[in-house]
Amino acid sequence: MRWGGEIRSFEQLNLPPLDAKVAGIKDAKLTMAMQLIEDMTQKWDADNFRNSFADEINRLIEAKAQAGDIEDVVRVEREAGAPAGAEVLDLTAPQQPCSQGPSSGSGSL
Repeated sequence: MRWGGEIRSFEQLNLPPLDAKVAGIKDAKLTMAMQLIEDMTQKWDADNFRNSFADEINRLIEAKAQAGDIEDVVRVEREAGAPAGAEVLDLTAPQQPCSQGPSSGSGSL
């Protein structure tokens, strides 16, 4: 995400020229780069890839359960008068006396 003042127009960007020759890239390097891309490119097949993280976690849990390495977890109920969230502290409060200028009390620091 960007703030409005951070967004620049296309003309303000310091980009290299779009033409490879104007940018100083030699034909041999461009040919080599294109060949490398072609050699490493393959057809995407989603069936060849899968996220096995959940399967691995479930396998580990099942192995621990089979070994008897389990514990009962007790849910802790929140007290009726307990706040729902964290206490929010005003971190600017200690700075307020300093930001109001010199005090009429004990003199300067």
